[in-house]
Amino acid sequence: MYNSFFPVRSVRKVIKHNANPWITPAIINSCKAKAKLYRDFLESRSLTDEEKYKNFNRVHVQVVRLAKKKYISVQNIENILLASLRKLEVEGFRVVAYADDVALVTTGKYASVVRDRMQVALQILVEWTLSCGLGVNPSKTEVVLFTRKHRIPDIRPLRLLGVSLQLSEEARYLGLILDRKLT
Repeated sequence: MYNSFFPVRSVRKVIKHNANPWITPAIINSCKAKAKLYRDFLESRSLTDEEKYKNFNRVHVQVVRLAKKKYISVQNIENILLASLRKLEVEGFRVVAYADDVALVTTGKYASVVRDRMQVALQILVEWTLSCGLGVNPSKTEVVLFTRKHRIPDIRPLRLLGVSLQLSEEARYLGLILDRKLT
């Protein structure tokens, strides 16, 4: 109902969606500086202005590529990782992930059973990383058998991408040092 004291007005609200969330204020300022250097070069057509523009553009392109890569790896890798590694949780493994650090945990009564289950988990992890175009670095991978027993039974070493992984006394994860007795 229309009232002269309260006229009906249509309000159109535009919701802004950032299609490129990796573009930060610093990158915007860098684009403006690049455009200014290019305008200066077009006005003067001097070799020094051309060199300034080319050098700045080279650095600018590297920074933009790095920003895109960092945004993808830092902002989205945890979501991608957790969504894709649900298969491990379904099979009874525990997956703890933060950014690009992943910890796989499995439990069992016998060390040989735990070793075999962890080998299956590593194989699933490798298959997933290869399907996503990512990688696992065997030299950064640590294996710790957490137990209260004083004598660790002899078990075959785990293999990751053809590299044998030896048991460690301790592992470092997110700044914490976890020893095999969790002391």
